[in-house]
Amino acid sequence: MYGIVLVVILIVMGGAIAYIGDKLGSKVGKRKLSIFGLRPKHTSIIVTIITGILITSSTLAVLAMTSENVRVALFGMEALNKQIRETEFNLNTIQAELDNANQQRQKTVAELEKVTAAYEKANQDIAQSQEQIRALEVTKNTLEEAKTALDAKVATLTEEQSVREADIERLNILTEKLNKGILFVREGQIIFRAGEVITNVVVPYIDNEDKRMHMLSDIVYQANKQILERLAIKEDIEVLWLSQAEFNEATRQLSSLGQKEAVVRIIAAGNIVYGEPVRVQIKLYPNHRIYNQNDFVYSEVVSVEKGDNAEQVVLDFLADVNEKAIAKGILPDPIRRTVGSMTGSQFYDIVNNIENLNGKIEISAYAGDDVNAAGPLRLNVYVKTLN
Repeated sequence: MYGIVLVVILIVMGGAIAYIGDKLGSKVGKRKLSIFGLRPKHTSIIVTIITGILITSSTLAVLAMTSENVRVALFGMEALNKQIRETEFNLNTIQAELDNANQQRQKTVAELEKVTAAYEKANQDIAQSQEQIRALEVTKNTLEEAKTALDAKVATLTEEQSVREADIERLNILTEKLNKGILFVREGQIIFRAGEVITNVVVPYIDNEDKRMHMLSDIVYQANKQILERLAIKEDIEVLWLSQAEFNEATRQLSSLGQKEAVVRIIAAGNIVYGEPVRVQIKLYPNHRIYNQNDFVYSEVVSVEKGDNAEQVVLDFLADVNEKAIAKGILPDPIRRTVGSMTGSQFYDIVNNIENLNGKIEISAYAGDDVNAAGPLRLNVYVKTLN
């Protein structure tokens, strides 16, 4: 809108000035006016020229007053051209700097990529190092645990060594007491055979360690008394020898049986000659019910004739019963491998009964009372003819 208004103003001003100039020229021509002594014709021409100059001047003046661009074009073109040249120079300089900056940027990007790769590799190395550190910490912890276990083992072995040394000293003292005034040789009278049961006791479950140790100590003491009685020694001295380590292990095993009765057997550790300390071992077994009273144990069908050795028939039958009971869980005597007991009269009653029979007979054995693993198995034996 500003340009349109300006053009309209210029048209109007040009027309007005042309009109005025035409009127002045006509007047000058009609009146034959003269300027500077010139002829009227020349004066008219000068008026027309002045009118054109005024039109152009007014046009430029209006444009200059209304438009800064026109003023710049009229009066500041050289400065504008200079500014353009300077701008182009600066632009070229900036472009060069920009290109240089781009090159630097590319170099920086390349270096950044290298740094990033190095950073990632460093992170990987750090992760690997951390993993190695964790592995080393695990190894360290394992070694520390192993060291602790070894320290505990060393302490245990040291304690066991002290116990063994004390046992050796006690054994030496005991041997000296037994040998005092007694001359014996290794081939002397054997008073206990290896594995022979000295005492066989059923004990209840006790959940207190001190009470368990006291109970085992009492059993060992009673076994020592039995040995003194067997040796006809009236003096109350220690003839039974059991290492402290074995005693402690027996106490631990007794607790591991859980809430069950246990069979405690003290047996001879070897053949014991008169005058030697009686070296023993403690054997522990869980005790449980094997047979109830009148439970069937074993039966056998045999053929007999008058004149046969009835006693051998009964002995063979009882041997089979014995193996059956052992297989069932009754603890046998370590020397004789027997589990039962029978009076002589009961045995010979069975023998006499069989001697009078002829043909096939069935011999059956039943539990005479309730029987646990500790035994003994008392039998009721019945003989029945089958023909």
